[in-house]
Amino acid sequence: MVGLKQSWNAVIGTNGQCAMALNFKGHHAIYPDDEPQDFIKIIQHYTGASLIEFAGSMLNLGTIGGRSLCLAALNALSQPMINKERTEALGLCFSTTELHEGITSDDIVTIVGYGDLVRNYQGVCRKLHVTDIRDRKSFETTIIKKESVEKGPKNLYIHSERDNKAVISESDVVLITGSALINNTFDELVGYATRARIIGVYGPSAGLVPEFFTNNKINFIRSVKITDHARFLDGVINDVNMEAAVKNIQQTYCIRK
Repeated sequence: MVGLKQSWNAVIGTNGQCAMALNFKGHHAIYPDDEPQDFIKIIQHYTGASLIEFAGSMLNLGTIGGRSLCLAALNALSQPMINKERTEALGLCFSTTELHEGITSDDIVTIVGYGDLVRNYQGVCRKLHVTDIRDRKSFETTIIKKESVEKGPKNLYIHSERDNKAVISESDVVLITGSALINNTFDELVGYATRARIIGVYGPSAGLVPEFFTNNKINFIRSVKITDHARFLDGVINDVNMEAAVKNIQQTYCIRK
């Protein structure tokens, strides 16, 4: 089954594998709609096919929505293979608690993509930069006091994607949203991190098997596994906000090289 929602696409396999990936719609909408008119019919044609076949057909569409569904399908296939035993057999560290090891108070950290992860790193490092392709007004707060009007969030520097190269190239730690795999900026962003000691990827879209990332210069992964497939299906069908819907049925994991 496939679920198309505002902001997220979801894929559910017949054996309970399920995952989601950002689709750059809703409040993430920054690209023109480039899906073919028969997009739903194309998807419907491949329901019942293998997840690999579905992923390949979606990738071949060459659209944002197609790449999103491709990644969601590959993330779903990866879910059963993301566990402590298999990860440690690859020589990697697996944890279900937040890993901050290696990040010091002297580090310059850049997070590509403004999301919940930002809060985890405020106050942890010397400088925290956040770059985002969206207009900063979409995550900015106007703080109105009797004596002043200020802007939030505080204790970080916010940049547009035009500053990616300048900011990332000067960072000790770089954390990249998994949605960079969807808008085809992943390799470019990793390429900027020439002096970074830690290069990480994060978010629900980053649910691929860890060796995909570790073979591509990534040494830190923070993503999620769905723990209740039935509730995930119900959320895809009935909930407006997928991020809120899956909050209690997902397990956050961190993998470090």
